[in-house]
Amino acid sequence: MNKFLGIIGFFACISCTSLAQVYKKSSATHLYTYPGSVASISWDGNKYVFPADTPFINMDQHLIKNNNGLYTILDGSGRLYKASLKNNQPVFERIDSTTYFGSNFHSFIFSFRDTIYSLGGYGFWKTNGLLRYYLEQRHEWEIMKLNKEIPLKTGETHDLIWYDQASGKLYFGFTKEGPGTTTDTESKNELHFETQVLDLVKKEWQQVGILSSFLKNDLTSVANIASSPFGQMIAFGNKNLFLDYANNKVYRLSDAKQREIEQLPTSTGNAHVNYFIDSTFYSWLTEKDLVDSLKIDKKDLVLLDEKIYTTTPHTVIDEKSSSNSMPVILIIAGLAAFIPIGYYFWKKRSRLPGFPGQLDNNGHITDNTNDFIIAFTPLEIEVIQVVFENSSKGAYTSIEELNKALGVSKKNNEIQKKQRSDIITAINKRYSYIKRSNQELIEKKRTEFDKRSFEYFIDPSRLTDAGGFIKSAGSSIQS
Repeated sequence: MNKFLGIIGFFACISCTSLAQVYKKSSATHLYTYPGSVASISWDGNKYVFPADTPFINMDQHLIKNNNGLYTILDGSGRLYKASLKNNQPVFERIDSTTYFGSNFHSFIFSFRDTIYSLGGYGFWKTNGLLRYYLEQRHEWEIMKLNKEIPLKTGETHDLIWYDQASGKLYFGFTKEGPGTTTDTESKNELHFETQVLDLVKKEWQQVGILSSFLKNDLTSVANIASSPFGQMIAFGNKNLFLDYANNKVYRLSDAKQREIEQLPTSTGNAHVNYFIDSTFYSWLTEKDLVDSLKIDKKDLVLLDEKIYTTTPHTVIDEKSSSNSMPVILIIAGLAAFIPIGYYFWKKRSRLPGFPGQLDNNGHITDNTNDFIIAFTPLEIEVIQVVFENSSKGAYTSIEELNKALGVSKKNNEIQKKQRSDIITAINKRYSYIKRSNQELIEKKRTEFDKRSFEYFIDPSRLTDAGGFIKSAGSSIQS
């Protein structure tokens, strides 16, 4: 399973005082002490219970928090554990009486009105769309009848899911089936791009549209983070977006806030627990036991001219109205012909100086544009290009070459050293953020003849990434 590995953890306190520090308590302890309910808590790979019998010890574990307490469930089973405090640490004890397992791997686990639910999942060569709920009085799981069954499995990095806990609605940008299908007549395509919403109050599924090409064509750039009051928070390229499914709107964080996020201690790493409490985002870097949080306001979000899904109205034309409909059809055809022409002139206008989408003096995109996949400043790009060109030839980049690219050749050694360190650190920090793991774009090694000096290079496996950044920046500047 593609786990939430490499999901970003970042964020500082809105008071500008970072909470990033080593904590004695774990994220489980923090959640246990919180008295309310949390909409979603990301998979993180941690173990909270240690069953003696196999295969349960190897199953993934998922945290759920509602007003009744903190729980963990074993993926693919109905085994549910509730936490109690012992020696100031939450200890989980099993509370269910489930016997069978294996039919609901990668189901979507959540709590609604303090009842725990499990939706969908894969097992026994099929994907199901069943909604199960835990009946506390009987310590068993029951099926809740819906208007239809939509097979789905979750737990992928690129999931598009928003749990709007306040309204009791689950939004799925698309649904995914497992490697098997329920009947031979069904489509073999695992991805279904119909955007669906499940109303938990009415117990009804409804299709609201088709996933937009903006997201569908670049799903590999999506990393699901958490459900927020503003929509689903995702990482998309090198930016954070918020998908408001209810209003079909896409937002991104402002440039200033985004830049601040990338420099925080928890911005890199391979294992995080992510969740929102009200409008405060928490990200725990479990491998280092670091935590940061951020209070996000609506003013921190920038509306993009994009949609999450598109709607396609269907017009039924009968024999009586067909003749009267001809003028409408002709108008539509005329508009269809005009759109490519209008788009051509719009593109020409968009390339004029001052049109939204230009780089500012700091190499950042202004807040009124959708063109947000600009990873590095012009100076950073220049440094990347120098090292890229040498590395492509199998050569190293000297300190003198970097000083020249930075424009500090005539400065003293201390200034040169600081400038090199700052720019390389900034590049690697942002690259690690984009890749959502601890990776450096530009590495260094001691020179062969003078161990006090360094040479710089880009690993062959990362040359494609570096070339892409250079090309992207060049195209943006030319535009």
